[in-house]
Amino acid sequence: MLEKFLKTIEENKLIKKGDKIVVGVSGGPDSVCLLHLLHEIKDDFSLELIIAHVNYGTRGEDSDGDEEYVRMLSQKMELHCKVLKDTRYKIQDTKNLEEAYRNIRYSFFENIFREEKADSVAVAHTLDDQVETILMFFIRGSGLRGLSGMEYKKDNVIRPLLDISKKEVLAYLKEKKLEYRTDITNEDIKFTRNKIRHKLIPYLEKEFNPSIKSTLVKNAEVIGDDYDFISKSARDIYTKLAQKDKEAVKINIGEFFDLNRAVQRELVRLILKYFIKDIRGISVLDVNELLRVLKEGRSGSFRDIKGLRFLKKDGNIVISLIKNAN
Repeated sequence: MLEKFLKTIEENKLIKKGDKIVVGVSGGPDSVCLLHLLHEIKDDFSLELIIAHVNYGTRGEDSDGDEEYVRMLSQKMELHCKVLKDTRYKIQDTKNLEEAYRNIRYSFFENIFREEKADSVAVAHTLDDQVETILMFFIRGSGLRGLSGMEYKKDNVIRPLLDISKKEVLAYLKEKKLEYRTDITNEDIKFTRNKIRHKLIPYLEKEFNPSIKSTLVKNAEVIGDDYDFISKSARDIYTKLAQKDKEAVKINIGEFFDLNRAVQRELVRLILKYFIKDIRGISVLDVNELLRVLKEGRSGSFRDIKGLRFLKKDGNIVISLIKNAN
């Protein structure tokens, strides 16, 4: 396990000597495994580890028990521990609890990252989480970016367990005689990820491909390579074609529609990200419909996506925040 962990770190340049790392620890098996593996290499890499734990306060005594366990781990390892407690008041969209929890968690991690002037935030996503993520994006209608899965490193976040399966995590914990907490909500199939984990993947393994997990991960790697090529091409073209200022981006419509359709879609993503940080929730179907309106519509036709207006005007596509659209 340790050898595999180190190989992932080395091949993807996730950690360097002297790094200060914020480690997200829920108390569950994956995060406990990540923390112990990082602690094993702590001296060799001269690492400074800071534990970050979120007590959502949604499971009463169980939530408090998770916090108590994580604090105990931090004391045992002589590591600093920061806790965000009782976040229920911050969750307004109860229809999408998964997204709400994620936003709270990553916002907390980011705050610690900045306060501590850390080098990275380590989270405990495993190979199984990667498979679930790929299927989630496929079901939602994602493009190549989503189907390529989670990255080993994105911005400040690193995922050193991404090559390690849940089975391997549990075997490691058993071998090392390490305790961990069990979150019963992980069994609740009202959450999309849990339904994929407990219903869809076992069905695919049984009825179609016993090796579906490795197949999906290998496919994601290929898709990721293809996406990297398209993304680089789109960035180069964007630099040449886009006329932009703080209020709008303008692109000649003829030059835009002369491009490969995959590059067109990626250019739309780049334009969206120019104005807004978070473009999750925008599917490839949304982008395809936008392209249809811009190509087939008359001058003056427009399509609104996530607070932005894409307007066909005077031989150009003009993109601006809706309050500035005309």
